[in-house]
Amino acid sequence: MKIKSKDVKAIREGMHADQNGICTLCTRPIKKEHATLDHCHDTGHIRSVLHSGCNWGEGLVGEGASKAGMSKKGFLKAVLDYWEKDYSHNPIHHTHKNKEEKAVLSEIRALKKRMYKAKRASTKQRLKAKIRKLEGK
Repeated sequence: MKIKSKDVKAIREGMHADQNGICTLCTRPIKKEHATLDHCHDTGHIRSVLHSGCNWGEGLVGEGASKAGMSKKGFLKAVLDYWEKDYSHNPIHHTHKNKEEKAVLSEIRALKKRMYKAKRASTKQRLKAKIRKLEGK
């Protein structure tokens, strides 16, 4: 039985309730507004309600497998094997930020936000100096 588009909301909400508001893939709670009605692209059958991000990721696996000419299981196994290899002998990508670099960037963002909200020129100057110091300028 093929559903009508007008029935999607009711079916999605019903499945959301049947699943106790839990995503089938990640097992975390799903807010109603973030629930997506997942379906198999081969058969069209509705499977369950997922987070929109989980649904997107699941779809990419299927798409990746298809493009690679592999089964979904074979492709997933290949991805897991790929992730588990040791790449520590390779150089680090230029855009990668370690925890310390991320913390500095976060602090700079917070200081810039405070600077833009500051009313006094002296406060703005003090914050600007802190930012420059953190940026290493």
